Amino acid sequence: MMFLVLLAALIPQQVLIATSRGQASIPVTNEAGTAAVAAVLLAQPLGLTVSLDGSAARVTLGTRVFDFDVGAPFFRCDSAAFPLVGAPYIARDTLFLPLHWLTDYVPRLARRYRWDPVLARLDERPALAPTTAAPTANPITGLRLAHTIVVDPGHGGIDPGNPGLTLPRGITEKDITLGIGKLLSAELVRRGLNVVLTRATDTLIDLASRPLFCRADCDLFVSIHVNSMPAGRRQTQVNGVETYFVSDAKTEDQKRVAQMENDALRFETSSTGTGGPLGFILNDLQLNEYLRESARLAELVQGKVAAIHPGEDRGVQQGPFLVLAAARRPSILVETGFATNRGSYNAMWNAEQHARDARRLEQLGQTAEARAQWAQAAAKARAGRTAKALVLQAEGLAYSGSCQDAATPLARAQGSLTEVALRERMDLADAVCALAAGDLARADAALAMPLASRNAERRSRAEFVAGQAALVRWDYDAAIVHFNRSRVPGAAGRALVGQQRALITRAAQLADLKPIAAELSRLRSGASGTEDASHLVDLLTQVLAVAETPGARFRVAELARDSLQAPALAGRLFLETATGDTASLFAPKALIAALSVLPDRRDSIVALLDARYAASPYTRAFHGDPSVAYVAAEDSLAREMGMHVARGAAVPAGARLQVLPREPPPPTPGRRGPPVDRP
Repeated sequence: MMFLVLLAALIPQQVLIATSRGQASIPVTNEAGTAAVAAVLLAQPLGLTVSLDGSAARVTLGTRVFDFDVGAPFFRCDSAAFPLVGAPYIARDTLFLPLHWLTDYVPRLARRYRWDPVLARLDERPALAPTTAAPTANPITGLRLAHTIVVDPGHGGIDPGNPGLTLPRGITEKDITLGIGKLLSAELVRRGLNVVLTRATDTLIDLASRPLFCRADCDLFVSIHVNSMPAGRRQTQVNGVETYFVSDAKTEDQKRVAQMENDALRFETSSTGTGGPLGFILNDLQLNEYLRESARLAELVQGKVAAIHPGEDRGVQQGPFLVLAAARRPSILVETGFATNRGSYNAMWNAEQHARDARRLEQLGQTAEARAQWAQAAAKARAGRTAKALVLQAEGLAYSGSCQDAATPLARAQGSLTEVALRERMDLADAVCALAAGDLARADAALAMPLASRNAERRSRAEFVAGQAALVRWDYDAAIVHFNRSRVPGAAGRALVGQQRALITRAAQLADLKPIAAELSRLRSGASGTEDASHLVDLLTQVLAVAETPGARFRVAELARDSLQAPALAGRLFLETATGDTASLFAPKALIAALSVLPDRRDSIVALLDARYAASPYTRAFHGDPSVAYVAAEDSLAREMGMHVARGAAVPAGARLQVLPREPPPPTPGRRGPPVDRP
């Protein structure tokens, strides 16, 4: 009964119409049980015309024609039928039209008008200037139009929501909903959507005012709450997540939840929003025009959340929620868990749960989201004093990318762990941080136990890390083996790219690279783990391009040597550079560079260098003779290649250029610049 009294209070006593014809205040009558306005009073401010033919009424508003049947709760426009709350009727020889039609359908179908529910005012929109170009697509979402979602953290201010039984002292529902709301807002913004928070601080927003945030520029309304059970046998047992849309409650539990959330009315002291027109819509909730869309939205959200929620999947529910009823867009209310169930508390606050969520997100390929959960796990575990908490803290820091902070818990755990599982987890975290620091020996030592683990998940992660370490060494064959043994998302893709990397290292001529480039181009639009394919395709494109000058040919040979790690191909390209233009300054430098990748041809290359380029500063430097001209030659070559090299001292007497195979340094992101001052 109190619910119906509230709905009646929401009906405006009059509406104000403001158009280019002037302003008019139109009284609202409820004599037939639903809110209605006299059509004759709308003629002057809106310029509409009315014709009656028996029980048929035709209303013309600009170019729009609305056909009504007196006593029937619907109308027709453009061959489509639209439901109404209440029917048009005739009293005192006057046609009365439902207020629902004026405030809801006129703005949407005539499009020239905008309804303000707070002021109970219908305004004529100014004419829009013609557009000349279609909007460009959002680079993140791929959508051409902007989309806005209103996120409503439930309760706030003097309304604490439910205190639950297991929440920490001082924490109530309003704190949890605000925290979830801010996290959800940040994630939606990251994905390229616009977000409006009904509250961003601990403040009370009236129930009738919250939906008003979702009007003309809003697409969805999502209200966030935490459930609870009343005292009784099931109070601490019920758990899980459920998503509601607005409609009649079908079960006692649905009625209980709606009553609990609507009870926030008792904290409201202002009349903000009570002039809204939604009371007459709520007389029949099933006529909500967005009922079907809201139900579908609830299904989608429930399915996604339940897939990662540790509690039960309580499904899609429905109920007469005031906070949803006034939203003019698809709207849902999510009960994120039960504050009366300790398992739900642990799901929200426990470090182990954050770690489980992180692993779940990793399996879904959502790397950024998983890192955020690992960071939360590390923060929660910091308060623990057990060996398990110490390991979990180290894992969270390592897997969230904060290895600089993981050193302390890793060191503390080193000598205190006796349980095999904890030791393997700690070693895995240590291996990840060692790899990040470029310490391959430490990474290998840390991976020894996890690679032999009886736990399939830890063994799989260890194989993945070992594959990454093999890539750092440019041991692509080993990387392929490790990645193929791993079930970590992206491992299979990395194995496929690794196979092409291995083929690149064995390439002997440019023709060998063409099928590899084609396969990598196919892979880069495929599964996860193939991100490096794009970079490799860029490098291959540069190497396969026709080099017009000796400097360009030398640069291509260096790319083959330093970035593609293809020694046979690099040696061939260095020799072609030397023989292609024997008078070039690059010729003797190219011959010396070829020595490092073609050691089996050392004698013939040195003989050619001495016979043809004995006076070259590069040949003299190769044999250990000091030469001031060496620096000048390097500067000249650098300028030809478009590079800047700081001038240095001449090569000291007795120095010899290093031509032996080098220990490959760890790869760095992006292209590696050629070392012009060392062959």
